[in-house]
Amino acid sequence: MNIGIDVDSVLADLWAIAGPMMPMPIAKDEVVSWEYPCERLGISKSHFLWLLDYAWRQWESMPLQDDPAVLAEMRKLGHQVTIITRRIYGTTAPPRIAAWLHAHRIVYDNLVFVVGAQSKFAWIDCLVDDNPGLVAACTADTAQVLYLYNQPWNRWCPITTSNVKRVGCLQEVLDDLR
Repeated sequence: MNIGIDVDSVLADLWAIAGPMMPMPIAKDEVVSWEYPCERLGISKSHFLWLLDYAWRQWESMPLQDDPAVLAEMRKLGHQVTIITRRIYGTTAPPRIAAWLHAHRIVYDNLVFVVGAQSKFAWIDCLVDDNPGLVAACTADTAQVLYLYNQPWNRWCPITTSNVKRVGCLQEVLDDLR
């Protein structure tokens, strides 16, 4: 199985860097919805995404969100691991993300940067992601499996189908795949 692993807020604790650098600092636990930072700061979604990408300029300081050793265990079980992340067009984050993955010795088979409206599911069989918007997209296609990685901005999101599972860490994904 090809397992897609999101970078921001699944592997990397992006908010540890991005939150304090916002025009008005926002603590991670304050972010109660996907739209909240834009509403609080009065900025567009594209501006907010630009700020998140800008945070990757401090990639050397970006902490881990979860234990990357779990990815090596997934590969030992015969799964293919694809690191997959959405970026805005023209961003300078991809080489920094690749350097961060290398610095943390994170093992993977593929690194995919999705741009625009492309579906992450086009590249993989199942996905570990924190984006609550993917739940609705996934429930329409029961062949796709989504592990919704717990974050403050997706806690409100109801899980109504068997192909969407809420997880608190990558180890829970590995346990489910066994």
